[in-house]
Amino acid sequence: MLIYSRYIKFVMVAVMILMVFSTASFAGPRYEIIDLGSLNGQGGRAASINNHGQITGTSSFEPGDGRLYHHAFIWENGVMTDIGTLPNGYSYHPISINDSGQIIGHYYGFEGQFNSFMYRPDTGMIHFDYRTTSQNNSNQMLCRSNLYETFLWDNSTITSMPEGGLMINNVGQVAGLNSQGQAYVYDMNSDQMQYYKSSDSDGSLITADINDLGQVVGYSYGHERNHAFLYDGQNVIDLINGPDRYSNKANAINNLSQIVGSSEEQAYIWQDGTLDFLDDLLDDDSGWQLINANDINDHGQIVGYGIYEGQGRAFLLNPVPEPATLSLVLLGGLLMQRRR
Repeated sequence: MLIYSRYIKFVMVAVMILMVFSTASFAGPRYEIIDLGSLNGQGGRAASINNHGQITGTSSFEPGDGRLYHHAFIWENGVMTDIGTLPNGYSYHPISINDSGQIIGHYYGFEGQFNSFMYRPDTGMIHFDYRTTSQNNSNQMLCRSNLYETFLWDNSTITSMPEGGLMINNVGQVAGLNSQGQAYVYDMNSDQMQYYKSSDSDGSLITADINDLGQVVGYSYGHERNHAFLYDGQNVIDLINGPDRYSNKANAINNLSQIVGSSEEQAYIWQDGTLDFLDDLLDDDSGWQLINANDINDHGQIVGYGIYEGQGRAFLLNPVPEPATLSLVLLGGLLMQRRR
């Protein structure tokens, strides 16, 4: 009888936990925010995050010679590290970090020259002769030799690609915009080209990212406003509508089809047809104004920049577990106790 009574109590507690978390509205924050800090206390911006949580971006400072300097960083496990400089360079702007920790980006020289760099954990930062636009997790890089001429760099092997290529994914697809203003997805494996058009007949589609499902995001610009768009392989979807929304960009899409970007200097996330401004998904007293979300990884972690205490700062957003997840964790704990 005692064992039966304990069993009934266990079932009642488990049911109560599931009922509370499944019926209550989740009013708490959906993201926790981490200030990534800076290399010198003067703020910065986060540009890219990989699936290991490593982040790259730029940290700014003024040494007193009349120039604003930008140094590239890698952030990992709470520590921001300067990845170095090159001779005659002073302004470094990373654009991507892949899952092996390789970082690509651009830098400006003291004479105004525009260059590219590549950083690897084993070699450090090196000058790169071609203008890089994107990379994948196989360390393949999409490069330009002029405005439209595009090629693939793969461990020093160069392969010509369709003109205007901008972004490359992990399954051999390239998204871009050619000199005729045609947006496309090119499949290197099948040598097939697929073109798509904007819903705004006066706009051209600028590619910002392509995921491993072949979905493309970016923005179109016309005579009235910029449209943040998703091309899902069949249709071009306008992500943001509204009479007061003139400047909209989609910056990144992960393999869960979650999209991040900026609208009128408000960072947002778009998923399952719903758009949320990220400011609304933080604690009410966070003190942050999130300006732009630049990247999102496959764990849903988001990086970008915002204003905190009057200064531009780089941020990381970590998803807060939903109530259903919490209830399963608690129920699992009860089951473990029951087995003991």
